[in-house]
Parts: sequence; structure tokens; C-alpha cells
Amino acid sequence: SGRRHLRMSRAPGPVPVGSVSSGYPMKSVLLMQSLVRARRAVKETRARIKAHVFRTRVFHELCQTEASYLRDMRILLNEYKKTCPEAMLTHKEAETLFGNLEEIVDIHTHLLGDLNAAQQEWTYTSRVGVIFEPHIPVLKQAYEKYINNYSSALSLLKLKCASGGKDKSPFEQYLDSVRKRIGTLSDLASYLIMPVQRLPRYILLVKELLKYTLPQHIDNSELLRVQGGLGEMVTALNQSKRKAEDWAHLGDMMRDVDMKGMSGLNIADGSYVFEGILFVDEATLSKLKSRDLASKKPKITKGLQKSLSNMLVRKDDPPSDKELYVYMFKDMLLFARKIGGGVSLLKPPSFKFSALHAWRMPPGTRVEGSSPTGFVIVAPGDTNNPDPTPTEYRAPTPFAKDTWMRHFQEAGMPVTK
Repeated sequence: SGRRHLRMSRAPGPVPVGSVSSGYPMKSVLLMQSLVRARRAVKETRARIKAHVFRTRVFHELCQTEASYLRDMRILLNEYKKTCPEAMLTHKEAETLFGNLEEIVDIHTHLLGDLNAAQQEWTYTSRVGVIFEPHIPVLKQAYEKYINNYSSALSLLKLKCASGGKDKSPFEQYLDSVRKRIGTLSDLASYLIMPVQRLPRYILLVKELLKYTLPQHIDNSELLRVQGGLGEMVTALNQSKRKAEDWAHLGDMMRDVDMKGMSGLNIADGSYVFEGILFVDEATLSKLKSRDLASKKPKITKGLQKSLSNMLVRKDDPPSDKELYVYMFKDMLLFARKIGGGVSLLKPPSFKFSALHAWRMPPGTRVEGSSPTGFVIVAPGDTNNPDPTPTEYRAPTPFAKDTWMRHFQEAGMPVTK
């Protein structure tokens, strides 16, 4: 009994493995942890497989669209440019119409070769960013040339297709024969716009690839760099295109507008925004002709009063409303009047408009709607504009007024409709 008493009074030792601790056996705890890790691994594996499946689909779409685009560019080069007779299109005209097409075809031939090589060895660890990144500088250089020339190409195409009668022009008949020969419904303009649309398409496809590229994937950081590079390139090309279009508009304006008496005006200071017809009353004309903000000194010619009196008047307008053709720049308005009379065959074509004056709008200028077709331009008073009284203009229609207001807003001016 003594021994039994000693055994019963002995202090308890450590809890053996497999016994109950806090209500759970140790083996059960280890088993549960193992199951959690296994489930997590299965979940991660499924996520990787799903991402790889969708990533593969997007990459195949990239390869397919690249092959299709290169095929169309080769059609444009080989079927249109190289086969066009010089009687239809001179060498200089061909360079204007098709731009640097050979350079674009060469770049995309190499790019498609790299994409196809990656497609042949495509695995989960394949990288797309490393393929694209080296091509971005050459793409930017080539597409800047093409996009800046695009407006000139369309203008030339429109000119060559103009027949002046019911029958198609010889050049347009040639284009129809090419379409029939290659068996396509797409016209030349549809092919010419494809390079303009291609770069934004790359951004969408890279964005879609990133959507299915897991953060821990080696391609994730490379695709992010490619996405940033493509975005910066498209932004720069859009700015370059806008600048080229501005210069084209300025060239058209210099051909259309007689700038006599405006020698102190520097048009290049402001970026072209818009142009169109506006109507003003006599009070506005008097106020405008009393100041010319294009330079420090007024540039109003002696014949200004006579020019104002000869301005065209719409039949359905009050006699006091005068028609002006207005060129809008980011910080300036150039006012011109239409020149009447026909074009003589014995002398070069005359100007369409005669410049009256230019008004450089000071910072703080705002635009407010005054009627369904009217608006006022409110400029703060300064040394060049001592009279900050609002200047009122009227567009031909409510839609035309809304268009003017939208362009004022795009130029950075506060607009109240």
C-alpha cells in the first residue's frame, strides 16, 4: 500500500505524443496543417494553370494578328505601290502616299520571326516582354515618320480619286482593278490606316497578357516595362502627329488667307485648334478693330474700313451681322473676311480670305454661352486689353456653337454653356 501511495502522489511527467493537449491530439494537428498546405498548393497550381491557359490564348492572338497585319502591309507594298504605273503615280507621289512602308514591313518581319520562334517553344516560363522591348525604339522611329505623313497621304489619295464628273478617275479605276485582282473588298484607304491603328492594338494585347501573368512570374516586370514604353511611344506619336497636322493647317491657311498688313504676326506661337464661320455685330467689329493684340503696335491697314463694309451678309440675318472666318489657336484668334469674285484663268488662283486682324487672348480668358447660337469671350483687363468688356460672337447653328465651345475647352479655357 505504501508503494501504491508513492506512485499515486508522484508529480505528473510530460504529456506523451498522441495524448490530448488543449483538446486536439498532436497527430491530428499535424494532419490538419498538412491538409491546409496541400489545399493551398492545389489552389496555387490551379491558378497557375488557368493563368497559363489564358496567357497562351492571348499570346497566340498576338502572333495571329501580327501575321495578318504583316500580310496586309505586304499587299499594300507589293500589290499597290510596286505595281502602280508611273503614269498613274509619280515617284514623289508614291513616297507621299505610302510613306516609309518598306521600313515598316522590314521591322514587322523581324518581330513576327521572334514571336513565331517563341511560340514554337512556348511554356509556362516563356517571356514576351523580352521579345518586344528591343523593338520599341525602331517602332517609334518608323511609325513617327508614317503617322506624320498620314494626313498628306489621305489628301493626295482624295485628290487622285477626284474625277470632276460622274465617271471614276483613272487612278480610282486602277485601284478597283487591284482589289479585284487580289480578291478583297478593302479599299486603299482601309490599308493605309492600318499602321495608325496597330500600335494601340499592341497596348491592349500587352495589357491582356499582364492580366493573366501572375505577379511572381518573371515576365510580369518585363511586360510592365513594355506597357509603359508603348504608352509613352503612342503619346509621343500623337503629339508629333498633332504638330504635323498643325503645320499642315498653317500651310493651308497661308495659301488661303491674304496676310497683307500682318507682317508682325507670328502664327507659329500658337497651336492650331479649329476654324469656322462666326457672325459679329457692328459694335463688336468696332471694338475688335480698335485693338490688335498680335503685336505691340496695331497692324490695321488703311483699307480696313472698306473691307469691313464689303463683308458678306447672310440674307436671313439682320443687316448689322457680319460674317467672319475665324482661325482659332490656343492663345489667339485670327479674323478674316471672305473675298468675293471668281477665279481668273489668266492669273494664279486668288486668296479665299483676307486677314483683318489677330487677337491674342490673355491668360484668364473665359467663354460663356449667351444664346442657342451665341457666346461671349470674356478677357481680363490688361495693358494690351484695357477694355475687358465681353466680346460676343454667333455661330451659324446651335451645333456649330457647341463645337466652338468644345474646342475652347480643349484649348484650356473655362467654358460655361
